[in-house]
Amino acid sequence: MPQSGIQTHRRRDTSSGLNYFYRMQFLRKIGHIFRGWTKAMGARLGFRSLEDKEKKLSDLRLQLCGRCKYAAHKKVLEFINGDDVWVNALFCTKCKCPCLEKSLVAEEKCPMGYW
Repeated sequence: MPQSGIQTHRRRDTSSGLNYFYRMQFLRKIGHIFRGWTKAMGARLGFRSLEDKEKKLSDLRLQLCGRCKYAAHKKVLEFINGDDVWVNALFCTKCKCPCLEKSLVAEEKCPMGYW
């Protein structure tokens, strides 16, 4: 209870608005990652083929990623035709995303601004 003659001011909490913004950004990113993985896996397993537009965009982006100093090759386990196979995959060390899957989502952006 405030004492007489002393005004107390409640500081407006703006962090909740920022938290909401970051949560929405995070959820959008998760959706993009899921979409990229489903496109890549569908193409690998033969469930769906990539459209020419998607393939060209992905190829162009992967060429740029391949020349980037933040790109690194890592071995990842993939399941192909019922077998588990270790393959070399290109990852971005800035955003930690797999480049192939990220390149398949048109709304995604390179964290370094290359595409």
